[in-house]
Amino acid sequence: MLDWMLVAGAGDNHPDGVAPAAFAKRPVLMAVARRGLPNVIEATIVPAIMFFVLVSTIGPTVAMAAVLAWDTARCFVACCGANVSR
Repeated sequence: MLDWMLVAGAGDNHPDGVAPAAFAKRPVLMAVARRGLPNVIEATIVPAIMFFVLVSTIGPTVAMAAVLAWDTARCFVACCGANVSR
């Protein structure tokens, strides 16, 4: 066992006498998935599908340029703080 790992509720000695709140795993995982899954899809699945379709229909140069443009636009939106209501 690793002695340096941080473990929630590892000890019963709490300085303020209050035990930490126990979190249910399923709701926490669902919240993480709800917030993270759209970003994962937007960052990986969409460019992969774009690349596959364009490389098989037009060619590899256009496919790479399109995926590069997609990622550049996505980074621009993320960096410039475009407010998109979700």
